[in-house]
Amino acid sequence: PDRFWCLPLVLWRWHRLGTHVAAIAASHRPEDPRLSGIAPGAQVVSLKIGDARFGSAETGQALARAFAQVARAAAEGATGDGEKWDVVNLSYGDAVGVPNSGRLVELATSLVRDHGVVFVSSAGNSGPALSSVTAPGSTSPALIGVGAYLSKPMKEALYSMSPESMGPLTGQAYTFSSRGPCPDGHLGVSLAAPGGALASVPGWCGAAEQVMHGTSMASPNAAGGIACLVSGLKQTGAPYSPWSLRRALEATAAHPHAESGAVASGAESFLSLGHGLVQLSGAFDAARAAPPELVPVDFKVEVSPDLGGGPGLYLRDPASTRQARVVQVTVTPIFPKGSTPQAGVDFGTRKLRLEASTGAESTRAESTRGWLSVGRHLALPAKGRSFAVSVDPSGLGPGAHLGHVAAYLDEDEARSPRTPLFRVPVTVLKPHPTLTEPTTRGSGPLFDASLGPLELGCGVVHRRFIEVPAGASLAELTLSLLPDETGDLGHAARLIHLHAVAVRPHEAPSDGELKRRVWLRPEEAPFEAALSVEEGTLLEVCVALDWGSPALGAGAADEPEGAEGAPFVGERPARKQPLQQPL
Repeated sequence: PDRFWCLPLVLWRWHRLGTHVAAIAASHRPEDPRLSGIAPGAQVVSLKIGDARFGSAETGQALARAFAQVARAAAEGATGDGEKWDVVNLSYGDAVGVPNSGRLVELATSLVRDHGVVFVSSAGNSGPALSSVTAPGSTSPALIGVGAYLSKPMKEALYSMSPESMGPLTGQAYTFSSRGPCPDGHLGVSLAAPGGALASVPGWCGAAEQVMHGTSMASPNAAGGIACLVSGLKQTGAPYSPWSLRRALEATAAHPHAESGAVASGAESFLSLGHGLVQLSGAFDAARAAPPELVPVDFKVEVSPDLGGGPGLYLRDPASTRQARVVQVTVTPIFPKGSTPQAGVDFGTRKLRLEASTGAESTRAESTRGWLSVGRHLALPAKGRSFAVSVDPSGLGPGAHLGHVAAYLDEDEARSPRTPLFRVPVTVLKPHPTLTEPTTRGSGPLFDASLGPLELGCGVVHRRFIEVPAGASLAELTLSLLPDETGDLGHAARLIHLHAVAVRPHEAPSDGELKRRVWLRPEEAPFEAALSVEEGTLLEVCVALDWGSPALGAGAADEPEGAEGAPFVGERPARKQPLQQPL
């Protein structure tokens, strides 16, 4: 069997996450194959990075030592003195102010670029607001960040949900799963995988298995699948690299469709689930069909330095979305470590076809055609070159909009599916016209913004983008339950996610966020919360019904028309409830 390495697998004596993660990826249960992992033939190496003295939190030193051990194993595998570890899983992450930077990111990127290790990591459990992805998994283009998906069959099998008790069962991203994009424009979430599992836990827990959920569960699910992919390619003798595998996985990933019970689409689906759910069969075929001479080559993408210099374009500030602009994008082929100048000579000049796609549009937009365009052809030499992308968001409607510029080999026209050599994601957030004329309170103006009423159903995430007016420094948010047209307030409490974020340069999005999980009950008085804001910036206010909370009217004999979900106006958390956090 092939080597598969899952990091971390052991945390500390009183934590069960490591065993659970390892079991999802590679447990071997011949007596009950239903409990086997995704890659039951893989071998597992465990490195501990959680420190019991800090509540199992990882430390920079522990991560650096773990990465060094992986690099050492890779070097020994290359010389025949040992076996290379092919796949790394990291079910850890933290918010950062500057994405894709720092010593640990350099070490992780080196594992991928210099040692050929596929590095998979959890996207984070900091959603549902945009730009909530965590480092290093979803903030570095070298790593594969995985979001957590909850399907209709999972709701039935893992959580004993039924339409009678919960209302209509739909597929969705887990509400807490972190969303992209990164502040530097990187899509953030690369792929998605099931984010809940019944898997093994240590014996001292007093149980053989346990259900857990989080992107920590989605990441080893994807890592186990990639281990199977690597094993298949080895057995067939097909060349592969972390870059060719990533391109194949992203090109063949699938977004859930409405007929399968999914409720998110367009930009919402891409920012939550990345390129979609892993499809191993399609990825295997795409990886085998990759041109062998391009398998080991990565492509570094950088937008204009004045727009952040990241791997994508993110227009969030209101001023940046009011006018058209031409953005310079530089693409540079990156050859494997130790390559001679002959590698660049052999690369030659590649003729690529560029395509701009705005198919992942917000459904709220009235007119979205033509806002993203690019020239049709690019002659790419080994030293790289720049090309222009035209972006005109001025005519877009309120909400989130997502487009891509993708580069294909000319000969890819006859292939299906076509696999881009690189992509440039373009994300645009347009404010909603919600502000009223200011009134006076105390010494300053008071602006009111009505963001509702909102009908919240399972899997539906409501986002409102507000341009902070001049002179404003504080936003007060109010959340209250409204009766439906019949005056019925329902009976059961509902768990609501309230998440307000204003992304500022060189600050982690979580630094200035307001994040609450709120139990909302009928006839309770509205509740208030506040956060500081800066004039001219864009404030996202996100409201969503928790994935495990029943929709309004679930189980009722006479459900009022149009009452699927709870209607709310404004954003005011009613009660902060201590809950078990996702892992």
